[in-house]
Amino acid sequence: MVELTKIAFGRPMKLLTLLLSSMLIAAASAAVYYSMNMQATVTISQAKVIFEQGADWPSGSSLGTNSTFVSLAVKAYPNATLTYEEPLNISNTDSSAYNVRLRHVSITPASGSASVSNFTFINFTLNSVDFDYTTSGDNWNTPSDMTYQSLSGNSEWAVKIETKAAAGATDALTCTIVIAVDVRE
Repeated sequence: MVELTKIAFGRPMKLLTLLLSSMLIAAASAAVYYSMNMQATVTISQAKVIFEQGADWPSGSSLGTNSTFVSLAVKAYPNATLTYEEPLNISNTDSSAYNVRLRHVSITPASGSASVSNFTFINFTLNSVDFDYTTSGDNWNTPSDMTYQSLSGNSEWAVKIETKAAAGATDALTCTIVIAVDVRE
């Protein structure tokens, strides 16, 4: 009987031992690593390109702390184009030139909402380059990111805004557009 037990359990035990040894070697191999360190020093400094109130600053608008955020309160009239020639300026306070562009971030109400058809267009112009939001039925046609333009040192550009609502648009309906002004240093 002893020989029968050796034959029945010998091979499975050898296989189990081999399997456990392989798992131990694989686990030990996977635990080998090394670390590298990175250190960043972040210094707070004032932004060189900022927002400033324009000659046509809309009532109800606000300029954020450090002039790096602005919330404009503009209107749109049904079937009439409303133009704000200079509601806002983008100002370079440094003597060096910086490249700037407008970039679409978000718009609400989103495309597919029946509210969108109440608007015809909301257009922004920066340094003679248009950044236009138009509608097709219940959908927005959002602009492509503007190419970078060089804003000379100690100068400013006005942001022109034109709006138009559809004839018969719902009164007091709002649209919120978030646009980033990217500054390449």
